Amino acid sequence: MSGVGKTTLAQVIYNHARVKQHFEHRAWVYVSEDFTIKRTLQEILHSFQGHGGAIFNGDESMEATITKLRIKISGGCKFFLVLDNMWEEMCQEWSVLLTALSDEARQHGSVLLVTTQS
Repeated sequence: MSGVGKTTLAQVIYNHARVKQHFEHRAWVYVSEDFTIKRTLQEILHSFQGHGGAIFNGDESMEATITKLRIKISGGCKFFLVLDNMWEEMCQEWSVLLTALSDEARQHGSVLLVTTQS
């Protein structure tokens, strides 16, 4: 249900000092209705790189984006990723997203927090 405070609670967690200290990379990605896996992966990568706002290279393949993302989170670094406002229709894309985040990253204590109205 909209308006019950899911995003607000996620923001409190995301901005908590202990979370900031614990995770090498943090990213907040608002997932809009015009969701594409490629754009979402680009936003995650861009956020992990510490840049404000999303800048996309439309010519870059999804595979190139996945490779860059895997390199960024490799080596056992922990990340905290918030995907805010996921839609039920996007669930088919989860396997691509989780594969992109790699087993290594998930095994080292990284966190994926999702808010949804579904």
